[in-house]
Amino acid sequence: MNYRVGLICMVVWICVEARLVLPGWGVKRTLEQKKLRAVEFIQEQLELSNIPGIALTIVHGDKVLLNQGFGLKQYGNASSKVTENSMFQIGSVTKTMLTLGIGKLVDNQTLNWHDRVKQHLPWFELQDKYAENFTTIHDLLTMNTVFAEGDTEVAWLLGLVRTEQEAVRKLGKMPTQRSLRQGYEYSNINFGILGAIIEEVTKQSWGTYLENEIFKPLGMQHTFSSARTASLVYPDDLTEGHFTCNNKVAGPYSLVTSPMTKLCALDSEVAAGSMVSSIHDMAIFARLLLNKGVVDGISLFKTPGIIDSMITGQIINTMFIELGLSWGYQFTPDGNSFAAGYGIDAVGYIMYNSRYYDKNGDTSSCATRTGFLPDHDLGIVLLSNARSFDIGSNTLRLSHIRTYLLGLFLDIPDIELDATFHASALAADKQNPLVLCDPHFFGNETRTDKYKPTFQQMHEFQGIYESTVSKEFYGSINVTIQNEFLYLRYGVYEGRLYGINNQTFEWAVTFAQPITWTLSFEYQNGLVYGMNWNGLSFSKSS
Repeated sequence: MNYRVGLICMVVWICVEARLVLPGWGVKRTLEQKKLRAVEFIQEQLELSNIPGIALTIVHGDKVLLNQGFGLKQYGNASSKVTENSMFQIGSVTKTMLTLGIGKLVDNQTLNWHDRVKQHLPWFELQDKYAENFTTIHDLLTMNTVFAEGDTEVAWLLGLVRTEQEAVRKLGKMPTQRSLRQGYEYSNINFGILGAIIEEVTKQSWGTYLENEIFKPLGMQHTFSSARTASLVYPDDLTEGHFTCNNKVAGPYSLVTSPMTKLCALDSEVAAGSMVSSIHDMAIFARLLLNKGVVDGISLFKTPGIIDSMITGQIINTMFIELGLSWGYQFTPDGNSFAAGYGIDAVGYIMYNSRYYDKNGDTSSCATRTGFLPDHDLGIVLLSNARSFDIGSNTLRLSHIRTYLLGLFLDIPDIELDATFHASALAADKQNPLVLCDPHFFGNETRTDKYKPTFQQMHEFQGIYESTVSKEFYGSINVTIQNEFLYLRYGVYEGRLYGINNQTFEWAVTFAQPITWTLSFEYQNGLVYGMNWNGLSFSKSS
């Protein structure tokens, strides 16, 4: 009996001692301790990930707690330090900026959240006539339209359309598979349409409108509609883009000129994601959202209801229900909901049992994460000048860093912070297991023919292949013979074809991602009759 009592007392003593000596157990961190640990953690993650540069801001209410750059703007260039004015592509956080612009027009009673698109774009056309007539601004903002993910990206990336506006005007030529208000489905073209609405209503480009109505009044001097525009004002402050895979780095690639970083081959402005910004300016943006449109005494809106509409759950976000933990969210569907707002990806009690919202932004070579806990007046923004193309824990590392740092400033115990970070990493790895890095980008491997077609076979492959979905929207592919080799031209890109076998070829062009683009020819009765590239089908016409 005495032995059992003694054992229990010893266990209790160990637990008490543990709470006294282990970091984060029952002891609140000072602000300086939090800031120091945040800086150390970012530096640790930079070393582990080979990301060249990261910028971080943490804000509380209208106060900036931390605003700092880490690492390099250009991999391998020790003199290119990231500062608070270094500009990164912010990707889809552009959508939130654009939503602020729409909110400004709502605030001025120029339009309404529930206006039909046709009220402002009389020329707007879709093949689905019901959707053409009844799609609203609200539908576009909540990704609840007839458009699906990736519907228009090929046309932008390859230069099949010269501008985003042209893509919007050609939507009547593109078949859609979804019905209006079928549910949440992320699609960039929704914000292309919103950009067109801003331009039609204000008679200026959406970038110029945001600059005049939002960025200049708030003092956001390092925020621009595109890297090209930013390069004309602050060329030395632009970071460059990179790709990482298995501790290898590809890059740097210019955010202005490189096809590897462009969202649109022939235009620099894309309302769905072309903006660049600095961490100094993103701190202003974070405070604007937390303070319902007020920064340093400057009120952007007449009523705080505009921001409330943006950060309120407007639709269930089905995309993240299965992916929640891998992204660093803490979501349980039993009695809870995971929603999306206007230009906001995530809304709900999905972070440390607290009300939360955020917007994520990825381009091909940069990444942005935001996160807001309004009941704690706490916000975070992370900018990175690299994208990972390997295992999930690396691909989503910036999301996991966000969760860790928010918990750090909430005084979550270290043991819970570490457990959450590792659980998210494991979930991400399960979602996206290890993949092989493309040796042409990460190993300097040269392309060679594993299969060499005969001259007669090359003549069989040669010809024009038209899109079976929509020739008017997705155009045609031209295969030619040049200097005894096959070449393929699609949009603005042309490159040699390297044979893998008599059906599959590699297309030697570099754009958008550090991957090898492949295509397959289709045969019927021994003759080539079509081609498949990147999920698109083409029929040989000549």
